[in-house]
Amino acid sequence: EAQWLAQDQNQQWVLARKKALGRYLQAKSALKSMSFGDRHLGEELSKNAAAAHRSGAIDFWQYALIQDQAIQTTIQYLQLQWQLDQAVLDLNYPDDVIETNTYEVNN
Repeated sequence: EAQWLAQDQNQQWVLARKKALGRYLQAKSALKSMSFGDRHLGEELSKNAAAAHRSGAIDFWQYALIQDQAIQTTIQYLQLQWQLDQAVLDLNYPDDVIETNTYEVNN
């Protein structure tokens, strides 16, 4: 029975590594697909909206909509970065994945 248990744990470890590698490659690809400009788009949108609102070029409603878009863009980038970081942790510490694989980010 001890040998069977060891085989089962080894299979779980290998499966956890395969899943972690898949999540890593997926997150890396998604993050890589964002251009450098996209990563900082939220900041630029926010700055430009503030300047346009101060000058009177846009009203508050337009300002609020642009700020919301800026926040959503930043959140999307941060979620992708978080997914990549979690996948790296899973690859480096696979035993922890078997016991506590409870994180998921739903977009």
